[in-house]
Amino acid sequence: MTNAFRPRARARDRRAEQAWAAAHRDAFVLLTAHLAAVPDLQQRADTCPRGTRANQVTALHARRAGEPDPQPIRTGSPRR
Repeated sequence: MTNAFRPRARARDRRAEQAWAAAHRDAFVLLTAHLAAVPDLQQRADTCPRGTRANQVTALHARRAGEPDPQPIRTGSPRR
């Protein structure tokens, strides 16, 4: 049974998504350059309140399960 008030989800148009991304390529490249220019961005991401809280909760769950504290969660670095 379907809900008459809830519209059906449209199928993804991957070609349209690719065309949109290609049309906005310059904006993505510019944004990437701006983010790469922030020297302590990775450190800020790793020490933000959400990251700190996630590490605390993960350690708490490990201790309750009798396991050692896991390594702190780190965000992925774009550096290659």
